Amino acid sequence: MVGGKVCGTINWEGTADKLIEQNPPVVYRLFNPVPQKVIDELMEKLPDFKRGYLDDGLEIEEFEGFGPVQLFRSQFTGSWGVCWI
Repeated sequence: MVGGKVCGTINWEGTADKLIEQNPPVVYRLFNPVPQKVIDELMEKLPDFKRGYLDDGLEIEEFEGFGPVQLFRSQFTGSWGVCWI
């Protein structure tokens, strides 16, 4: 997501300072197309990637219980609890 018009939060101590010190160049990559070879390899090696990537890979009722969605949600809610408790 580097270079996209997005907002992100770095919520661990020291990381933002390190990034500021390094002052890396901003390279717009968010909308660059992914080579088909990469997509093919991910779909071959990661069945959940294929299911999440393809338009017909998941039924609507499967989404909430889909492993990658559950992982993202649990990481988000876990971090939220640490930040606000």
